[in-house]
Amino acid sequence: MVGQRLVNHIGEVLGTLHSIVLDVQTGNISYAVLAYPLSTVRRPRLFAVPWQALNFDPEHQDFSIEAEHQQLQQQTGFNRSLWPACADPQWLHKVDSFYQGHACHSVDSIAGVSA
Repeated sequence: MVGQRLVNHIGEVLGTLHSIVLDVQTGNISYAVLAYPLSTVRRPRLFAVPWQALNFDPEHQDFSIEAEHQQLQQQTGFNRSLWPACADPQWLHKVDSFYQGHACHSVDSIAGVSA
């Protein structure tokens, strides 16, 4: 799962699945972390995507989201060495609002898992 590509609804590659964020109380995946390549020189920027906003295509073995490159560039991302407080209600609201509230989680029980 980690390392699989993420495409948008028109088939453009947006990046790769870098990590997942778990709800430790339920064991469910709350968010996927997308590594979005800003350029070939710089390290990718990371973006949280609500798990429920992703679709898996078993034929192509990739995930897709309803987003364009320009939309992702407007989202608040983060870098590998400075992750946001994933259980922070303000952060959760900002991410969920960006993806129209598709996330399913419990605010008190979010934990990050990466490769």
